[in-house]
Amino acid sequence: MIALQSFYFLRHGQTDHNLQQIYMGHQDIALNHLGKEQALNARQLVEQYNIATVCYSPLARTYETMLLATANLSCDKTPLHALQAINGQTETEQDFCHRIQTGINQALVYPAPVLIVSHGDVYKRLCHLLGLAYHAIENGEIVYFKLNNNNSWEIKRDLI
Repeated sequence: MIALQSFYFLRHGQTDHNLQQIYMGHQDIALNHLGKEQALNARQLVEQYNIATVCYSPLARTYETMLLATANLSCDKTPLHALQAINGQTETEQDFCHRIQTGINQALVYPAPVLIVSHGDVYKRLCHLLGLAYHAIENGEIVYFKLNNNNSWEIKRDLI
């Protein structure tokens, strides 16, 4: 079960592999020019959310996105290996979902509001774990996982 606390989620900016629709998994791929622009654009939104903690996958593309998007924030920034993309060579789908659940719960122990910077496949499995319909998240897109009063979840998009 995911901890009952709302949080923000930012998918890393675009890489050349995203552009070519090549699956990266655990490969350490850097952002391309557009990915850097996406992270800088995300900064304008992130600065409005009073983020207290940032937790991120330590892979290069998420680390770089985190640095660019949160450069002006003075808050704790913590790498969590459990937020990495799936390792398709050694990890089952069930193990991956369990790891994501663990990673999100680790992140939500920190002071709120929490921003999680991670991967599209993490987002997809997170939607599944929370019982939400999956709608693709774009590179550099921020969404808000909102916990409602009745403990149901919803995803807020187009944040301003």
